[in-house]
Amino acid sequence: MRHLLPLLLVPALAVAENQVLLIGIGQYQTEKLMSGGREILTALSGIDLDVRMMRESAGLLGFRPNQIKVLENREATLAAIRAEFRRIASSAGKDDRVLIYFSGHGSQIPDTNGDERSDGLDEVLLPWDFAQGEKTLVNVLTDDEIAALVKAIPSEHVVLIFDSCNSGTADKGIKARSMGAKGIGDGLQWKAVPSLFPPAEYTPAEGSKAAGTVASASDNYVALMAAQEDEFASATSRGSVFTLAVHTAIKEAAVKYSPLTAERLVEIAAAAADKFCREMRDAGKPASQHPQLRGNPAKKGINLRIIEDYFTMVSQWADSMSEKITLTANAATFKPGKVIELKLSDLPVSGYLNLIQVSDKTNRIEVLFPNQIHSGGNRVEKGATITLPSPSNEFDLEAHLADGATHEKIALVALIYEEPVDLHKSGEDLHGAFRGLARREERAFEIVPRKRGGAPAYAGKVVVEVTQ
Repeated sequence: MRHLLPLLLVPALAVAENQVLLIGIGQYQTEKLMSGGREILTALSGIDLDVRMMRESAGLLGFRPNQIKVLENREATLAAIRAEFRRIASSAGKDDRVLIYFSGHGSQIPDTNGDERSDGLDEVLLPWDFAQGEKTLVNVLTDDEIAALVKAIPSEHVVLIFDSCNSGTADKGIKARSMGAKGIGDGLQWKAVPSLFPPAEYTPAEGSKAAGTVASASDNYVALMAAQEDEFASATSRGSVFTLAVHTAIKEAAVKYSPLTAERLVEIAAAAADKFCREMRDAGKPASQHPQLRGNPAKKGINLRIIEDYFTMVSQWADSMSEKITLTANAATFKPGKVIELKLSDLPVSGYLNLIQVSDKTNRIEVLFPNQIHSGGNRVEKGATITLPSPSNEFDLEAHLADGATHEKIALVALIYEEPVDLHKSGEDLHGAFRGLARREERAFEIVPRKRGGAPAYAGKVVVEVTQ
C-alpha cells in the first residue's frame, strides 16, 4: 500500500519580510596606503566570487531573490552601508530572518570613547570610501557603530557573517594588531589594512570600560567570524577560504534537506580553514585562521535554514495553471486506514500521468503514482476518464496521520506531461523543481539544465483531510 503522508515533520516559516544584505569590497577608492615606509595595496582578489557564493547561499537558506540586497565595491560606501542597516531596522519584524554578510578589509584605529581598555583600539570594517588620516583611518565602520546598528534591528533572528581579518570579535571589537595586507602565495592575500600608529601611544582613560562586550541571552544575533581576534582571514583568486567553506556547507545541507545550525557551520568552516593553513605551512608560508562563533549562546543551535511552505507553494502553483485537469476524490475527509479513490474526468490531453502529494503537517512532496508496486505504464489518453487506483491496480492509497497529528490536510496534484516522465523512477528533486516553478515569475531569463519532458502541461488539484 502507498500511504498518503510523508514522514518528515518540519515547521514552515514565513518569509515575507526577511532581509539579506551582502557587502563585498575587492576594489577600494584608496588604492594604496603608506605604512612604516612601505606601500600597501588595498585591492583584494576573489571578492566578487564571495558575493556570488553568498547570494546562492542565501537562496539555499530560503531567502527569496527580492529579499537580497547587494553592495559591491563603489556601491558599498559608508553612507550606503549605514542606510541599508537602517532600512532593515525599519522593515524587519521580530520574527523575520536577517542575514548580513561582509567580505573585505578589516583594521584598527585609535579608540576615541575609552571603551577599549586593553589595547586602546577600535576595530573597524572598511567601506569602499575609507581614507588614510593622520595615524588613523577615517570614514570607517567601527565596532561600536556595528553593535548599535545591529541592536536597532527588531528581529530576534539576526545572523552576521564577517569574512575579514581580525574578525573574531567584530560584533564589538577585533582585538589584534594588524600585520598588513601582504600576499604570501599564488593569489593569496590577507584581508587586513595595517594599523597606522604605534601601540605605545595609547593610555587608557581613567574609569574606562572593559574591552569589548560580553554576549548575553538578550542579544538578538549570532555572529560567524572568519578568524579569531589575533588572526587574519585569507582571500584567494577562487574566493575567500571562510566563505568557500560556508557556501559548501550550506549547499550540502540544502541537497540533503537537513538542518544547519550556526555552531555546525562554524565547525565545518574551521575544518576547512585548518586544512588550508596546514597546506600553507607545509609550503613554508605562515598561516593561521580559526573561525569563531559569537553572539547569543542560545541561538547557536537554531536552524539557519528557512523551510519552505511546500503545501501552500504546490497548491498555489496548481491553482495558477491555465490548463486544468478535473480531479475529484471519493470523500473530503478520511479516517486513518480508509482508502482514497481519485477520479480524473475527460482528460484534456494525452500524455504521462504523475500524482504527487504534500501535507500541511509534514511539508514534504512525495510521488504517489507511478510507484514501486505499480508495474504498468503511466500513459493516459485524451478524453478518457480514469480512477486511481483502478480495479486492475495492485495498490491502494490508504490514509495515515503524521506522528503526533490529529488532523491533517493533504494536497493531491495530478500532473500530465506530454513527453514520457515517471517522477518515481527519475528521482527528480521535487522540492527544488517546485521552488523554481513558484519563483519563475521573479526572473526574466534563467539558465537551467535541459530536462526530458519539461514542465507538466496540465495539472489538477484536490485537497482532502485526514482526521481522527
